[in-house]
Amino acid sequence: MSRAKYLDTARLIRERLLRGDYALGEIPGERELAVQSGVSHMTARKAVQTLLDEGWLRRRGNGRLAPAAAEAKREAGMLVGFLAPAYVSGHTDRLRAALERCAAGRGVRVRPVDYVHWSDPVLGEAIASFDGTFLVPSSEAMPPHVIDRLRGRPRPLVSLELDLTAHGIPSLDLFPTASIDRLLDHLAALGHRHIVCLNTQPANPITQERIARWRFWCARQGVDGALIDEPVEPFHSALERAYTVMARRLKARAFAGTAIVAVTEAAALGAMRALRERGFRIGRDISIGAVNDEGLARYLNPTLTALQMPDPAPYLEFCLDWMAAGGGEWAGPLLIQPSDVPLFKGESTGPCCREARARRAKKATRSS
Repeated sequence: MSRAKYLDTARLIRERLLRGDYALGEIPGERELAVQSGVSHMTARKAVQTLLDEGWLRRRGNGRLAPAAAEAKREAGMLVGFLAPAYVSGHTDRLRAALERCAAGRGVRVRPVDYVHWSDPVLGEAIASFDGTFLVPSSEAMPPHVIDRLRGRPRPLVSLELDLTAHGIPSLDLFPTASIDRLLDHLAALGHRHIVCLNTQPANPITQERIARWRFWCARQGVDGALIDEPVEPFHSALERAYTVMARRLKARAFAGTAIVAVTEAAALGAMRALRERGFRIGRDISIGAVNDEGLARYLNPTLTALQMPDPAPYLEFCLDWMAAGGGEWAGPLLIQPSDVPLFKGESTGPCCREARARRAKKATRSS
């Protein structure tokens, strides 16, 4: 048996321990480790014995392997979980990347974990296993039993985007609802007095708060507005729904407005495609803005006016320090929100004038 081979196998298992691969489940037995590593049972056994001798592994009373609690943990450092719904989201990906950068600077490891629904057993396992957990809530309504579990959490927990402070959970909201006013004020300054709100995201508290803020702003400013609220089911495409909804309304001449505020960037992209196919010039015949940019706004054609994600690093670092201290008393308000959310003014918004309104009406008539 080659000495190098069992050492390579030991390094492989050690790397899995460092990356948190076994944080949510048992370490396989020697025979299974041998199959996974492509080595003989004897090689896997010697690799395991090496890790037992080094203090990386220990044997439970039933003979099963487990990570050693003290020595290995001191060398590996803190392990935090990033728990997110199992669907594609540019915003969630950017949060995760920012957390990875902040954690690396502190010698903290991040383990991403996907969950499919609120009753997914991985939720409880993650919250109980990691030194701290960042939770990105699902668009589905949170059932009472999950709220009770989060309240009784054994380890530090921070909610990202959804305000769970009523349940004693620190929450980070990078897009405060009031920041929508900056986008709406920009459209008003361009002369728009009929601003449509478009939402195709699954129904959830965040989108409903954004819609309510749009209503409040329109009433306060005396601006006409119409709501297009056709949410998809969770895990379905809000972009495709926005395209379909806008195409149908344009064909039926059932759309009126000089500007659209999309609750999410996905809704804005779908609407822009439908409008372009009907001959509308985005930014001239009609203006479109999105409440939050998921990293695409500056690179689209035309560029998309959108609220930009503030730098999350200071807030994430604060949360990581709190977790490193064991999640004791929280300093300051449980709800963390940036004081300023920047607005990127892209080519998708432009002045509203009589000529633009006339061109829009003419195009709607011609395409019907």
